[in-house]
Amino acid sequence: MTIFDILKKTVFRDASWNYTYQHWNFVYDPIALGALVVVLAVIVLTVPRWMDLSPRQFAVGLFLTSVLVFALGLFALPLELTRALDLDKRGLFNGAVYLVERGPVDFLSSFNTLPQTAPENEDLYIWPFDITQDDAAANAFAEWMGGLEWVPFNEVFAEYVGEYTTQKHGPVSVLFIAPFVLLFGKSTAAALVGGVVIACLIPVVGYYTFRLYFEEGLSRLGAVMVAIAPGLFIWTRHASPVPYDIVTALLVACTLYAFLKGIKTGRRRYLVATGIFLSLAAMTKLTGLLVLLPMAIILIREAGGLKEYVRQSGIIAGSWFAFPLTFLAAGYNFAAQLLYTAYKTTLYNMQSGGGGRPEGSPADALNNDLVGLVGTLYNGRWMNPVLLVLVAAFVGYLLYSRGNVKKDHHFVSAALLTAFLPFGVWVLFASGTFSRHTIVLVIPLAFIALSGLSTVLDNPGRIPDTRLEIFYRLAVIVAGLQLLINI
Repeated sequence: MTIFDILKKTVFRDASWNYTYQHWNFVYDPIALGALVVVLAVIVLTVPRWMDLSPRQFAVGLFLTSVLVFALGLFALPLELTRALDLDKRGLFNGAVYLVERGPVDFLSSFNTLPQTAPENEDLYIWPFDITQDDAAANAFAEWMGGLEWVPFNEVFAEYVGEYTTQKHGPVSVLFIAPFVLLFGKSTAAALVGGVVIACLIPVVGYYTFRLYFEEGLSRLGAVMVAIAPGLFIWTRHASPVPYDIVTALLVACTLYAFLKGIKTGRRRYLVATGIFLSLAAMTKLTGLLVLLPMAIILIREAGGLKEYVRQSGIIAGSWFAFPLTFLAAGYNFAAQLLYTAYKTTLYNMQSGGGGRPEGSPADALNNDLVGLVGTLYNGRWMNPVLLVLVAAFVGYLLYSRGNVKKDHHFVSAALLTAFLPFGVWVLFASGTFSRHTIVLVIPLAFIALSGLSTVLDNPGRIPDTRLEIFYRLAVIVAGLQLLINI
């Protein structure tokens, strides 16, 4: 098999869902699509104006522009709009309705017993998936835990998990959608607006994070690159459970901002906020914990001594338990959820032979190990190809300098790279949509990319800078085309 065969089959494999689901009738609305093209063109042409705005004006403008791009993208594909408005398939939305109608204590105490498919004569359910595998996984976990006599309270965990169909992830995403249900009621507006607003806050938080280490022009470029990352848009417009990743991405962004702000200013409140945001991210999806290792590495350098390291780590760890203990008091056992999820993604999958590609699908028919590997990496383009190229430039710089990181942002970027190490194992042994699982790290990715760009441009000065402005326009054009291609 030649390299051209591999690339050809990779592209076809990644697009195979278009052939599998031809009955979905992918037809684009020319007016909405044309308007989206115009908006992207305006962004390119008004780069100097974006640079003249104050930080607050830029943040507000970035948020509103992101909302406009997301809305036009959604209306450009009527099929996706129809699917998004199908409230019977909006699991997080229905969970938010349950929360609003029954109250937080009732919701949290019954979260892991809520059905994953709609039972007879019941129009409220959480996740639109078959419960068979989750039932089997929960029972297998209960049996496994019951046999571990050396584990404290093993029988309690076994009984707790064995008596319900465990939800795949935590309840925090539902808590984020609930305010929109309160505002708009049980309506399509609540179902749509919540996900879009959450996604559009991510580049804004990213902008303030970048400003801690980069000059204004680079920070604004990074924020815009995040805002038009195809993955951020694609994984927001779909029905549940994908919004889990978007909510986790926002909480990871908040965690990183609070942490970096805390170690730069030494203010205790930011370290407390770090622990709170990190715990919320973990109780949304466990991939939020991927930033733990980078944070530990950064703290070792910045703390300036063992005593200070222990003190700052203790503040973060202490505040981390605030929400898990509050939820536990309301009846939600995060420890059991964490153990169950870890078990299901490792031991249960090995025992049951789970995962892989569906038999008979185009992806399965075309696949061999090499095509599968390249195909998974190719899917990563939805993270924004411009960011990926700049990350590669930074990695090249690290290799060339033999890990000699003189600047603060270089060290932070090198530490953030470690958050992506688990995905190396995932790429080799798992299957699925690579960009969906990595989108939770879109802000760390953009931070690393800005370090790469600062190296390429030889640390540009403050705006106006002709080189940065030219790159800004080219980057928006490339990322915008990628967004239009993958809409």
